Amino acid sequence: MSKEIALSAEQFIDGVTNVAPHAARPSGYAVPALTGILIEVNGEETTFVATQSHTLAAQSVVLAKPSDDSYSFIAPAVLLTNVVKAKPQGPVTITLSESLITISGTFEPVKGAVIDESFPNWRRLLPTGNPAGTESIGINASLLAPFTKLSKHGKKIQYQEIELTFNGPRKPVAVRSLHNKRFYGLIMPVRIPS
Repeated sequence: MSKEIALSAEQFIDGVTNVAPHAARPSGYAVPALTGILIEVNGEETTFVATQSHTLAAQSVVLAKPSDDSYSFIAPAVLLTNVVKAKPQGPVTITLSESLITISGTFEPVKGAVIDESFPNWRRLLPTGNPAGTESIGINASLLAPFTKLSKHGKKIQYQEIELTFNGPRKPVAVRSLHNKRFYGLIMPVRIPS
């Protein structure tokens, strides 16, 4: 039995463009699940999530037609970014049929295999409660750049303002865009040599 996700071109582009820079690049060393984008469908919301283990990004979009089902799957990031490069117009439909993904719209349908692995439990990394006071924390500055270039309504926009929330010296730093309230990111801390 197949499942369909109907998105506008802008929702698809925003979801993929905002998280794809955080997916691992395919190589002989990359964990296959991390080279993909997790797509979670839950009622009226679909969330795109990617991580390469140093950063994580999640972008939620509200579906015009809510799903009666809750499910998730990992689509190859390369497959999704190739569809974005085709500059879709109008509705984009993602069809999941067993282990095959078909993406269709105003372009030639694109097919690929689901990445049949477990994606990390990313929600457990999200901060809970009040932010902790932290004296110092190490962050690789190059990891901040992808969080300032987000897509909104299908157009790539350079934002200078992001909000960082520190949750303790060994906890991920939460990243929020001040311009896209449905986007969430995490940066893993690094050790600072003494």
